Amino acid sequence: MKYPKGPNKGKIYSPSDLELRFAQDLENDRNNGMINDFGLHELLLHNHNFLEEFKQFSSCNDLNFDLIS
Repeated sequence: MKYPKGPNKGKIYSPSDLELRFAQDLENDRNNGMINDFGLHELLLHNHNFLEEFKQFSSCNDLNFDLIS
């Protein structure tokens, strides 16, 4: 996902096909009980800026992972 600077600042571009496929793979893994996040959960708990960016990404195009409760 791109967050441009300059005159297009604030405009959020849709994720690429690769990003969407990766997100779908993550969701499929989660739905199938595969929850090894390779440290992502820990990073999200301790890095507020990354958490906010991740929330923006995960809610784009109606994707919602609810990884953080």
